[in-house]
Amino acid sequence: MTTGPGTRAAAAEDEDAPVRRRPPVSLVLCSAWVVLVLASTLLAGLLPIAGYDEPVADGATPPFESWPEFLGADSVGLSVLSRVIHGAQLSLAVAVLGTVIGMAGGVALGTAAAYFKGWLATVVNLLSDVVLAFPGLVLLLAMASVMRPSVWSLSAMLGLLSLPSSLRIAYANANVQLGRDYVLAARALGTPAWRMIVREVLPNITHSLVAFGFVMVATFMIALGALDFLGIGLPPPRPSWGGMIASGFDSIRTRPYLVFVPAAVLLLTVFSFNTIGDRLRERADGRGGHL
Repeated sequence: MTTGPGTRAAAAEDEDAPVRRRPPVSLVLCSAWVVLVLASTLLAGLLPIAGYDEPVADGATPPFESWPEFLGADSVGLSVLSRVIHGAQLSLAVAVLGTVIGMAGGVALGTAAAYFKGWLATVVNLLSDVVLAFPGLVLLLAMASVMRPSVWSLSAMLGLLSLPSSLRIAYANANVQLGRDYVLAARALGTPAWRMIVREVLPNITHSLVAFGFVMVATFMIALGALDFLGIGLPPPRPSWGGMIASGFDSIRTRPYLVFVPAAVLLLTVFSFNTIGDRLRERADGRGGHL
């Protein structure tokens, strides 16, 4: 069977066309879980469930004995499902807000230090080294023990802890971009520093920053859960995942679901954010192909 020039050209184009690979099943499942958590958090007031402080039973109720409170009730009859969903509101709010605060400061300082260099770069790198010299969890415990815990204070503390890491990522990526031809051309044309950073540098380091942001959200959720478990995190009556684990720990032998349910939700959420962040980082590095 003979083939004409048009057929051979079409075959060559097919071979040269990029192959779109399906995203891994783990990435799809993790993305679906994050969407589910975010949706249930944002729509908590519209869901047909009881309030987090509204008893639904006379005492502890095992899971799958009633609907829609299919996760059971704790020792005082409060819905575990409702408290898990409302606990996600605070956990996600503090983790995301802390990440935004830390990355905003880190990106501003890192890109400015990369552009101007000199004494500014020396001071910024020195300050980041000082903060990184302290163990993060120990420093967080110290700050939480002397400050009144709230959404804003905890977010500010977490943002301070993430500042050195986001600063270094922004500094390293901005240094690479500032050596590109398009930046050198913009400098030769007399483009102001702020415009070059905002229009030329930041759009090209966004992928790395977003990937780092997902990982930091996961890290902050673990840190917040540790603070809540130790009793120095967000105060009651608003539920939190770490607080639910702490309150159910004494009855883990008789009612293990009071610990395992919030712990499993925390584990799945942290794992999902980490998986998405790692995939975005691989794509930013040019190794991951299509999401």
